Amino acid sequence: MLLLVSNIRIFSVEFSALKEMYITACDKHKFEIVWMPIVGALGDPLGGFVRTAESMPWPAMRNPWSIEPAVLKVVNQDWNFQGRPMLVMVDEKGITCNINVKSIVERWGMKAYPFSTDQIHKLRMAEWDRIKSKSTLEVLFENFDCFEQVKFQILIF
Repeated sequence: MLLLVSNIRIFSVEFSALKEMYITACDKHKFEIVWMPIVGALGDPLGGFVRTAESMPWPAMRNPWSIEPAVLKVVNQDWNFQGRPMLVMVDEKGITCNINVKSIVERWGMKAYPFSTDQIHKLRMAEWDRIKSKSTLEVLFENFDCFEQVKFQILIF
């Protein structure tokens, strides 16, 4: 399971890639995402929570105001929650496996599933092999449309 930990005011832009991945791959890969909103000390409005929860395709904790202080301590201290959305992988026994899956999902999407250390290592090694076979300029400019033009200008000079 992936816990999407954020405050109530998470924006749809922040989870659009995750939403697309969830819709296309959730049933196939048998994983679930649950939104765990962390409410402010003064409390956040119920309406904001309801609107945000309804915009997500995955379930949300029903009453984020009732999260136990011990759980909040883990989230804030052990997971270093700073208010920005984060994805935490939890196994079927409830044990935290990885507190930084968000960057992995943003980078590799479902290729990273099951988001294990071994799978991430395989992806990084494949990426390293791909990079080693290219020039530095190709690696730096490969995602830009202007790469062929830059490459041509460099060859001229």
